This record gives sequence, C-alpha cells and structure tokens, in this order.
Amino acid sequence: MTYSYPLIIFPEELWTTSQNKIASSSKEIGFYLIGTRWRERYLIYDLVEFNYEIQSTTFLKGNALSKILLINSTLPVLSLIGTLHSHPFISESEDLFPSAIDVENLRNQHKDLLILSSKNGAIRSFYFENHTLVELKTLIRPLKEEELPKIIWINGLRVIIPSGMSKWELNMYVIPKFADFLYNIYFNQSKLEIKTKDSYSLKIKPYIYLVRENSPFQIPYIFFFEKSTSIKDLLNKITLIFSPAQPKVKYKGSCIDADTLVVNFSGEVLFL
Repeated sequence: MTYSYPLIIFPEELWTTSQNKIASSSKEIGFYLIGTRWRERYLIYDLVEFNYEIQSTTFLKGNALSKILLINSTLPVLSLIGTLHSHPFISESEDLFPSAIDVENLRNQHKDLLILSSKNGAIRSFYFENHTLVELKTLIRPLKEEELPKIIWINGLRVIIPSGMSKWELNMYVIPKFADFLYNIYFNQSKLEIKTKDSYSLKIKPYIYLVRENSPFQIPYIFFFEKSTSIKDLLNKITLIFSPAQPKVKYKGSCIDADTLVVNFSGEVLFL
C-alpha cells in the first residue's frame, strides 16, 4: 500500500541532539525545525531550540521575536517547517497526542509540522491536511546522498537545496522561492540611493553568513546589518535566536573582538 502523505526524514544526528536535551529535563523542551519539503519528503536540516518565554512540565512558549528573526535569517529553499517539543509526562508513543493548544497552533500555521517526543524517545508527528489533523510517518535515519544539503549560488547569494534536486526542480521550485527571498531583501533590507538627478538605485544592506559550529550539516544563516554594527551588536541579535552557551563569533578559527565592526566581514562566513 502506497503511503499517501509525505514522510518526515529526521537525521539521526539531529534526533540524538534533541533526545539528549529532552531526556535530561523535567520540563517541556521545544525546537524549531529548519528544512525543506522535497519529493513528498520533509527533510530536516537543523534544530534551533526555543528561546523560552514560558517553560514548565506541561506547557512552553517561545519568544515571538526570536522566531521572526530566525525566519528572516533562513536561506532559500529552507524554511521553518515546524516544531518538535517534548511531553515529559508521557512514556508510550500511543499516549503522545497534541494538546488542544498544540492543535490550535498547528491549525493557525497550516501544514507546519508538529512532532511530539517523550523522554524515552517515543515519537509521533502531525500536520493539517484539508482542515483535518493527519498523522505522518517519521523515519529516523542518516540522510541519503541525494537528500544531503548542498549550497549553490544564485546572483551571488547562497541557496540551500537537496543534493539530488534536478534542473527541472530548480526552475520549478527554487526560482520562485528565491524571487520571494529577493523581494523580502529589497523590501526590508535596502534603501533608495540617488545616482543622478533622475536615476536611483536600491542599495542592499551589507550582510554576513553565520554557521553554528556544532550543527551537523553546518547550515548557514544570513544576517543583514548597518555599517555601524559591531560584533557585540550582532551577538545581541544572534543570542535572541540561538541562545549559545558561550556567545563568541569566529572568523577562520579566530575569535573576533566584540568592538570590531561587522562590515569588515561583509559577505563572509562567520562561526558561532
């Protein structure tokens, strides 16, 4: 029998990371899932733990600003495809089920994934299809070669795709997503500059790419900044999203002084 709904592919490395955190806490733990949907598969490429506003044994809530910043820093064709959170009071998979609040949140974010996990590694996954809550099958395994993330360049900007994506898929799916990405850049991260009396140009703000050293797939995120922005200012923004234990930014293996201007590294890859 053919499985009619998309599969979720959860890489073993990321699953282990999430379960180590979940198993060590008596409170609910939440993660944003960064990935893409490709050929009826959801591919998860990164986990970002919530910046908690509320966290208890039965309820959690992430900071809304940190979620917005994460969405805005995600490169195409990746997106925030859903969330994973634990139910520490549940042990068996058949008892894992979305709460009324979980269902309402999922309903308001149509087709985003909701993955639930217990402290002993039980898992169930859901999304909405035609206004109906549907359970999806999740495979925890290494990514196949064709599923691994690959960086390509379009107009000088990094784009992340599954390695096996065809040229036809690039034209059909990547170009529209890249166009949306460019629209958001020009709308939110640019300003009008006068070239001559009747000639203008849209000048995009400088940006850097940021990679978390401990992330298995080294997924880069993009951050735009003003020319006066220092590494300290950048860290204040980054900390809202990633909450690093030791907030330090590195370039080619060396830590950057907090007072250094980020513009010195415009277009480069920095590491957290």
